[in-house]
Amino acid sequence: MKRFILLLLILTLTGPLFAQLEVKPYSFKEVPGFVNINPDENYQTDDNNLPFAVIKVRTENINDKQRRELKFSGNAGTFIMLEYKDGEVWVYLTAQYADYLKITHPDLSSIEFTLPFDLKPKCGYEMTLVNKSESISNGWASLTITTSPENGADISLNGRPLNQTTPYTNNMIPAGKYEITVSKFGFANVTKTIVINEGESTDIVIEMPYKYGKVSVVSNPTEAIVLIDDIVYGKTPLIIDTIKYGIHEIKVKKTNWESYSKQFKITSNDTLTFDVVLDKYPDGAITGVFSVSPTKKVYFSKGNLQYQASTNTWRFAENQYDIIGDANEKYLRKPRQGWIDLFGWGTSGYNDRHPNTTGSNYTQYGNGDEDISNSYYDWGEYNTISNSNNHNWRTLTKDEWDYIFNKRNTNSSIRYAKAIVNGIKGVILLPDNWNSAIYNLTNTSKHDSNFVEDIKFDSNIISQSDWHTILEINGAVFLPAGGHRLNGSLNVGDANISGSYWSSTNASYGDGAYHVSCTEYYIGTAAWSSRSEGCSVRLVCDVE
Repeated sequence: MKRFILLLLILTLTGPLFAQLEVKPYSFKEVPGFVNINPDENYQTDDNNLPFAVIKVRTENINDKQRRELKFSGNAGTFIMLEYKDGEVWVYLTAQYADYLKITHPDLSSIEFTLPFDLKPKCGYEMTLVNKSESISNGWASLTITTSPENGADISLNGRPLNQTTPYTNNMIPAGKYEITVSKFGFANVTKTIVINEGESTDIVIEMPYKYGKVSVVSNPTEAIVLIDDIVYGKTPLIIDTIKYGIHEIKVKKTNWESYSKQFKITSNDTLTFDVVLDKYPDGAITGVFSVSPTKKVYFSKGNLQYQASTNTWRFAENQYDIIGDANEKYLRKPRQGWIDLFGWGTSGYNDRHPNTTGSNYTQYGNGDEDISNSYYDWGEYNTISNSNNHNWRTLTKDEWDYIFNKRNTNSSIRYAKAIVNGIKGVILLPDNWNSAIYNLTNTSKHDSNFVEDIKFDSNIISQSDWHTILEINGAVFLPAGGHRLNGSLNVGDANISGSYWSSTNASYGDGAYHVSCTEYYIGTAAWSSRSEGCSVRLVCDVE
């Protein structure tokens, strides 16, 4: 059954009351285009199926409690329904029969207001109802209004909007009683009632609570990390109900998948839904994009290259910080027992350059005196990687390594930083589009130098969780200090102390090849050593 107030005209004789209520002269008018009918079907028509009109009754010098105590009645046959809003009462009434309104309040007496013209169905009107209460005195006072946590809120005094925002100060305000309403997008409206005595100076700070909306995020694939304004909220599927009204940016990321980002605006308590489909990166690749020349970009593999002799299998390490370390020596001596990750230069297995080769004769390595770029001697050219369907892996050249470390232009002006990740020392490479606000890294490289002296790995100590959920998911690459195997021997040294990474470039003299050297004291991209030494290998694939 409809909720309604059926008010029939009942003429009774009452004693005269002091009329504190008044309809402001000339305030009653039609408002063309005013969307006046509540979508609730109960507010469309009366019980006789006659359409309503609506009068938006604005109030001045009437507080919220008083406003909700106002009652409205009309002549015979008039149905009336009410909606109480901030600073207003919306009066729905049968347009066909309405001639006047009687407005009553238990403390403010009553008035009868004759409608100046016939109301039209489904149209909107407005008027202003004023409480003509007297000031406490005829003197003057001072009032300051501020809002927290932010100023810039609109102000109404006794229902009358001011053409000013907080902070607001009036040093010549009449003493009296004031209803203060403040409003600002993103915050709930707040109304306070105060009394200012003559000569007083009143400072009022009004706390405005945030308004929150909901965001629902689903993705294909699932278990993708959701960030809003670069803050991690969890993994999909996910519902977040603490998003403040306003403009935000959502990012959805998953390792080896292209990230999704979009700006959005929350303006209501309704749930905003994101159904995200992520595109896959090259299988086995980290999502970050790195420039290796002015015209070429690459993805890095998700871990250092590893090899198992018993199955003749190549793979990428499961985690970027994984290293075999001293166990390389053990599995070089007994190759049927485990994985290795230190290799002589160009020992891909092609043309009997076996990954387990440890001879000291440089002719046992690589492609004669030539670079191994684009040749089967390159570890990524000849071999299938077991945990990657992509067959276009290759090794960076000396110049490409140098460009990554020393010449790239990046959004953050940061190219790399020494770090300890999950207890493993190494160097973090930041992608071209890295946002420095994502994670605070110290002692970062911002200049064109092949050496960074006296910067230790422990400049940045990063937990396993932070690495996976903040840095790696945003495209960061980690080159762990995997140590190296000594020239022509099985002995392995400096695991988790320093690291060397092969390039595909021959040193052009002697038996050497170039590599990147990362130690506690420097980073060098022009280092070289004998091809028979064992260094780490990190492959890349070109961005198409």
